[in-house]
Amino acid sequence: MIVRLAQASEAFGQLTESKSRLQAFTTVAFALLALASVGGFAFSWLERENELHRYELNRAIYDSLAGSTDFEYCHHPAFKDVGYCKRHEQLEWQLRLFLDNSGNSLTDREQWTFIGSFFFVLNLASTVGYATQGGPATTGGKFVAVIFGIIGIPLFGCSLLIASSWLLHGAKVAFGRLLGPHGGPEFHRMQLVRLAAILGVLLWFGTALLFSLLEGWSYARSVFFCFMTFSTVGIGADVPDTIVGRIAAVAYVYLTLSLSLGLIRSFNRRRHGEQSPLSPGPEVNTHGREPKVALACFVFVVFLCVCGGLILPSLERHSELHRYERARNIYEGLTEMAEFKGCDDKFIKGMDFCKNVPVFKQRLHRYFGPNSPNSMVDRRHWTGLGSASFVFSLASTIGYGSQTPHTREGQVATVLLGMLVVPLFWYCMLVWGASFRWYVHSFVEKAWTRRWFSWSETRRSVLSLAGAVAVLWFLGSIAFFWLEGWDPATAVYFCFVTLTAVGLDNVLPQTLLGRLFMLLYIALGLTSVASLLEECISTLANKLGMGDEDDHTPPASVHSAPHVSSSVAAPAAASATPQAAAASLP
Repeated sequence: MIVRLAQASEAFGQLTESKSRLQAFTTVAFALLALASVGGFAFSWLERENELHRYELNRAIYDSLAGSTDFEYCHHPAFKDVGYCKRHEQLEWQLRLFLDNSGNSLTDREQWTFIGSFFFVLNLASTVGYATQGGPATTGGKFVAVIFGIIGIPLFGCSLLIASSWLLHGAKVAFGRLLGPHGGPEFHRMQLVRLAAILGVLLWFGTALLFSLLEGWSYARSVFFCFMTFSTVGIGADVPDTIVGRIAAVAYVYLTLSLSLGLIRSFNRRRHGEQSPLSPGPEVNTHGREPKVALACFVFVVFLCVCGGLILPSLERHSELHRYERARNIYEGLTEMAEFKGCDDKFIKGMDFCKNVPVFKQRLHRYFGPNSPNSMVDRRHWTGLGSASFVFSLASTIGYGSQTPHTREGQVATVLLGMLVVPLFWYCMLVWGASFRWYVHSFVEKAWTRRWFSWSETRRSVLSLAGAVAVLWFLGSIAFFWLEGWDPATAVYFCFVTLTAVGLDNVLPQTLLGRLFMLLYIALGLTSVASLLEECISTLANKLGMGDEDDHTPPASVHSAPHVSSSVAAPAAASATPQAAAASLP
């Protein structure tokens, strides 16, 4: 009887906790959708006019190029079979294709309508940041993007934390027969490995087939898009244009990240037992195993960056130089067509078409500027140093929009390198992030007054980490402003998309010192931001009353050790080291 009452009490407790988690998930999801809706109105108001102006300029340049070689009689049926007229049709088609592929579409892609802006906010919150859409072009749009990113990224992470256990449990039920027999911890680890392999194949190669059907892409393009999406790198020339494709992309990001988080937490729980609270104590074990493994992983990441610096230039550099040469030829041809020698005559130079020539050249030069898709300036993206920097940004999942492989061989190499460097890099960030969190918290406790200690430990931790990240943001903006000569808004926005790993911006450092500082800034900045985001997400989840629930996995055996509640485990974790906390990170 007592056993039955205990079982009934446990079942009721689980039901109550499940309702609490469902309520928390509903609250977070509603807040995220409300944020995306507000962003839809804000960005469409700030960016839509600039987008339409860009399309208008694209069409004007296309008409100038196509019309310069047009022969009016080619439109007559009697001349349509003439060789010159056929070549002109092919020239127009190739010119349109070039403009579309270089990010200068002639047709309205509606990226900054309400719907496009709505999905942009969701992609910003997920830190994917597709390079094809790019970031806001106006100063007001960049400022609003920073605000929405600061709010949306923790909300998105909190929703992933809540949904991860549900989705993982559903995957175990769906593929239970393929996971093998139940047993002890070793059997459970093997089940998780098999489940990860099954989900990886289905969510990568299976979903690639779905996007190929929805968007009309080739299967290879869809495979590359799926990898860049679930790794949150977001580079590449492809992004869904249809409403169904955009919804599928957001759902795909959410599903893959939730399942990945659930698998990592489950692996970690089976490895370390009870999930420890992420509140390191006063002692730091600098001689533990985790820092040594993290250092070895980081050394291997650097080695892979060097390999990328040796391999990728042979695959991408020739294509890059060809694009620069083509852009220069088009620019020179347009400037020649805009000039009229008769404008030097004093009787003609006052006419409107002569007055408009300097304005046309000024606008045209911006269109082919160094930070545009049609850059004439060699930005040296695929030199040895540029390629090594690209691999490092790939490892961090930042994926700056202006640097992406164009050849099939380069894309294959990028995927293979990404499969290795991304997990290794973020393991380092999580381990070092735990140490960073502890050191910052200890420093602030010693430096601040007694009023600081009257606050709760969670509040002190969040505010101290937020202050450290704000200092890094401010110092990084000053450094890039000084090293690269950027305006303050560009420097601040670049640091934001770097620290959040969104990577939307098309602006990249061009100087050697700027690039080297960028690599250091990525490593240090993402270590601090990973700590802050983990703390914010955990705090937000606890405020919503959902805690850290198990993944509904049945116990390994009947005689397994009893589950220790968080209230019992918390005092024991008070003396945990940063390395122990890092080992328990999801």
